[in-house]
Amino acid sequence: MADTSRPPGNSSFQNSSDGGLSAAYVFRKTTTFLDEHIRAIRSVSTVVALLGIGYVVKSIKPFSKFHYVKQIPAEFISKSLQLNGRVRSVKNGCLKVEHIPIIDIQSISWIGSVIRQDSNGVLPVYIGGVELEDSAQEFITSHVDKKSVRFRLLRVNEDGGIDCIVTSRKGLMSRKNINEMIVREGHGRAIHIQELARNKTFLKLSQKLIKAEMYAEKKGKGMWIKPTRWQRTKEHVHFSTIKVSTRLESSGSRFFQFLWSKIRGLFRKKDNIK
Repeated sequence: MADTSRPPGNSSFQNSSDGGLSAAYVFRKTTTFLDEHIRAIRSVSTVVALLGIGYVVKSIKPFSKFHYVKQIPAEFISKSLQLNGRVRSVKNGCLKVEHIPIIDIQSISWIGSVIRQDSNGVLPVYIGGVELEDSAQEFITSHVDKKSVRFRLLRVNEDGGIDCIVTSRKGLMSRKNINEMIVREGHGRAIHIQELARNKTFLKLSQKLIKAEMYAEKKGKGMWIKPTRWQRTKEHVHFSTIKVSTRLESSGSRFFQFLWSKIRGLFRKKDNIK
């Protein structure tokens, strides 16, 4: 008969050489117990303020670390809860974020060394409510890459990632809204998401994004940069020249072809001077 007195799993769960339970096994059992009985613990104080997060907790697991989107409880997303994390990389406007639980046990050196093998996996976080321009990639990277962020959950999108409101530290007591900054600098535009039409958090975000887009358009930032009068004239002449040249080639008039080549040369010369 197999020995069932020893915990199953990898070697970190096995009894230590002196007959006692290993530190990893004791730690895992303890954190699991705390997570499963958090409601009883919460009855002492239902309002917490840990690491700057202050809200009434109804079903939170302070030790749980999410490695994949499917591990995040649906209740967290429906209530737009806020999580902490560190951005590991940014690609095509998607932030690869390592989730940091409310109580980060890895910050304790001896515990962290025991469970370091479980730290793999990052969450694909997208900038919610914003249609990004190509220029947004560099902007996002410069502001959040390799930095700690907070991301408020909005929904799981069609790509299997999470649309979020992303904020990063601005000063000692303030934070900057990355979604709003992107639109304000003209690197994206506000979009409506029908699925979140009744989400109060998203509606507040949409109001900020619309104001930011109006500001960017008024100031001519990013995608809203207005061409100068000379650029508009040059573009108009360019297309007109193409049309006229096509007609002249079909008519076979060398004189007019020569005349148009001189006119086009004048515009090229001015561009070189500029």
